[in-house]
Amino acid sequence: MSSNLGNQHNQGYTPTKEDAAVTVTQYKTAVFNNQDPLVVEQQALKWVNDKLGMAKGAGANSIQMITALHENRELWLCLMHDVASDDNGLSKELKANIASLALWVYQHSARVLDDEADVEDLIHVNSLIAEGLRQAMENRAAQAPGASKAAQGDPSATPGRISSEV
Repeated sequence: MSSNLGNQHNQGYTPTKEDAAVTVTQYKTAVFNNQDPLVVEQQALKWVNDKLGMAKGAGANSIQMITALHENRELWLCLMHDVASDDNGLSKELKANIASLALWVYQHSARVLDDEADVEDLIHVNSLIAEGLRQAMENRAAQAPGASKAAQGDPSATPGRISSEV
């Protein structure tokens, strides 16, 4: 099954229900597919933000909004399930914060559906988390062996290439 997730910012792209299933499936199976979970989480948050943004103009009770809010809730349910697992290496404080955000997403989504809150708040939270994931990936890359060589333009430090020092 192919997905348009990589094309989400192209003009004229409309996310589909199939894409939502792919996003959640990718998140749930990232480790098994040797995909970087941080990348998959960031992509999923950006994708659902695109859905929420497009639904914003359709109104609180539109099928587009209902679908986008459901998919955002599903993603946050996956995130909450992930941090609740015993093998998750995040700190207890960070796990609690993510779980708290997931609960807030559920509550705020209901308020959006009742036209008592703005979907922009959900988009903002998702954007902040996606940015935090991007920064975490940059920090991890900077701490990787050979990172300082790569920053200095050393071709032997090209990602995926075995260093001559090994």
